[in-house]
Amino acid sequence: MEFRKSTNEDLAFVRQSPFEGAVKNYPYMKVPDENTYAVVYEGALVAVGGVQV
Repeated sequence: MEFRKSTNEDLAFVRQSPFEGAVKNYPYMKVPDENTYAVVYEGALVAVGGVQV
């Protein structure tokens, strides 16, 4: 399992291939910042998330 800084491409992938349908139609998703990470497991992107303060 690899944790790395998230990119705009990660966010675009999540939006195109969401686990939940609500994510695809979510009206506004922020561009990843320094607190956003991606999780890669066995070569596949499995999560994008972070903490906003």
